[in-house]
Amino acid sequence: MSNNFTGLEVRVEIEGITYEASLEEDIEIDGQDLDAEFLTQARKFAWWAMVSELAKDLMNRRKYELDQLYARLDHKVRMEASCPPPPAKPIKLTEKMVENSVITSPEYKTAYESYLEIKKYHGMLSVGREAFVQRKEMLISLGANYRAEGSADPVLLQERAKAKAAEVARRRMQQTGSGTTAPKRTPVRKS
Repeated sequence: MSNNFTGLEVRVEIEGITYEASLEEDIEIDGQDLDAEFLTQARKFAWWAMVSELAKDLMNRRKYELDQLYARLDHKVRMEASCPPPPAKPIKLTEKMVENSVITSPEYKTAYESYLEIKKYHGMLSVGREAFVQRKEMLISLGANYRAEGSADPVLLQERAKAKAAEVARRRMQQTGSGTTAPKRTPVRKS
């Protein structure tokens, strides 16, 4: 995995496939075109979630490799201590001595640094993923505000009132056959 995180620009290569994005550009909401923002939210979230999951998978693989390396080095240290070349005598090791020998070996140090780097990238990509959860919530709020503002706009209210009056007039004409007479009412008998 090769990675480049500069500011909010992300370029991640995982298993030969390069993924590029700008969190700053992707997270931005154009308040003048909410329809487009609603339409692209799922796609953008899916991209960040996918790359985050790929990084998580790679992190878990590196952790597994690190654990395997630790086990091999642990075995090697114990074997060297219990079966030294003659004339040396076997050394009785404590667990801490074995652990220190393993974690200070150059091979383990290199593998552990690689694991930590991938863990860091996974964390950064997870933040990007979570930013899109927040973005979704913001879009929901903006959409609700937009609908509320639209229902309170005097011009829209006037247009809706005219449309409602026209609809009522149209229904009356259908019921009576013309728009000049009142609709027929069926008398109600009183007992």
